Amino acid sequence: MSRTRRVVAGAALGYANMAVTTLAGLWFTPFLLRHIGQQSFGLWAVSAPILSYLGLIDFGVISLFQREVAHLLGAAGGDFRASPGLPIATGKVFRLVLWQVPALCAAATTVWLCLPKDWEPLRGPFGIVLASLVVFFPVRISHALLMGLQDLAFIGKLNILAWLAGFVIGVVLVLLGHGLYGLAISWSASQLIANTAYCLRVFFRFRDTLPRHLPRLSRTEAMERLGRGFWIVITQLASAVMSGGDVLVVGASLGPAAVAPYTITDKLVTMFYNIPQQLMASAQPALSELKARGDRQKLGVVCTALTQAVLQVSGLIACLVIVVDQGFVDWWVGKAQFAGNSVVVLLVAGMLLSHWTTSTIYTIFSFGYERLISITSIVNGILTLGLTILLTRRFGFAGAAAASSVGLLVVALPPHLVAISRQTATAKRVLLGALWPWAWRFGLLVVCAVMAARLWIPDSFFKLAVTSVAVTIVYAGTMFPVVMSEPLGSYVRPRIAVLQQRLAKKG
Repeated sequence: MSRTRRVVAGAALGYANMAVTTLAGLWFTPFLLRHIGQQSFGLWAVSAPILSYLGLIDFGVISLFQREVAHLLGAAGGDFRASPGLPIATGKVFRLVLWQVPALCAAATTVWLCLPKDWEPLRGPFGIVLASLVVFFPVRISHALLMGLQDLAFIGKLNILAWLAGFVIGVVLVLLGHGLYGLAISWSASQLIANTAYCLRVFFRFRDTLPRHLPRLSRTEAMERLGRGFWIVITQLASAVMSGGDVLVVGASLGPAAVAPYTITDKLVTMFYNIPQQLMASAQPALSELKARGDRQKLGVVCTALTQAVLQVSGLIACLVIVVDQGFVDWWVGKAQFAGNSVVVLLVAGMLLSHWTTSTIYTIFSFGYERLISITSIVNGILTLGLTILLTRRFGFAGAAAASSVGLLVVALPPHLVAISRQTATAKRVLLGALWPWAWRFGLLVVCAVMAARLWIPDSFFKLAVTSVAVTIVYAGTMFPVVMSEPLGSYVRPRIAVLQQRLAKKG
């Protein structure tokens, strides 16, 4: 399978996974509220960020290993069997991850012992989750290895199956009255299924990437790997702080009751936020492989095409949300929970800039710019948090929604674009100029979307569906010339040709 087909297949399956989880999540939330109650639902919800923070203990070693595998694959001409360095790298990283297990175990135990007394119903179920996290921590290397080898179709299919299995197990156990224990068991079951399948895939399909014995890992090399990973951890930590910062500020400045309309108005943005990022996540190993081959001209073309693709998808989401968000909130929970159309537009602007920034982050990460990413993330996080506090007190919901856009425009995007320009030998004006055909069309569509949102509120499922289809058709028709032009068109046209051939055969 070619590199482009691997990326497309991985992204398509990632989108399918997100569609399944999103639709099921809309049903699962009220289901849990009915069967386990609001308090237990809240306890389960607060466990998620704790797991995210514990996962940072790996110091970015797994993320760096994924990129290292892609580099070694590229240096070997795409043949993993021709890379003697792959088994050595795999063995060293696995040894390093094993060294990290005691630290994770100690941290998980500390967290479990320090749970507040009010969280006592969570202690037993969360103990199961933490134990599973520790057990499966070392074998995560198999997933990173498959990502670096760009076995994206298998990963995408397995993610869907593992999530569905955990979802079904959770629903059944909750219906049987096991409450939080049922959710904990379902989470652990999905982890067991996924990690077991990853390990088997590596063993039977990519056995030549495994070492015959664990190679020695010197203290110096271990510290060097942890040092490089440190910047990734800082970036992840800054992202974790930023992702919920606006909600915390809204609650502190406007009162806890104000959090509901703000988060509910932001629900569609949150639901669709990861869709454009999935494309970059699927493409990152291929970028790393191209970097290893040293083809700077090809890198520049690919990076520009990927950015165009990300913004095309993000722009469609933006137009959809602006038009249907008020109707969606009315249909889902009631009119009283809608924060206003101006807040929607500002939230959408932040989403779009965040997607653009994320596309640059994935690109420069493939080039080895972990330190730059970390520094810009930290500064952006501090600036955004400060602006959120000031603007929320002054402008309310609108201020909270606008703060992230300022930080991204001022702090994050400029240095990232400079780094891409240097690595791909592409002038900055060329990088930005390639986006202009999309930008002016998108601006006109946003104006039309805002006007449509004032005139039409699709407050039923049928109206939401029809309106979404109409917006998608208008957006696709407007952007079609951009999608078919270079450099994105060189990747889109072959996919359309294949689709036309398949349809012709069926006809």
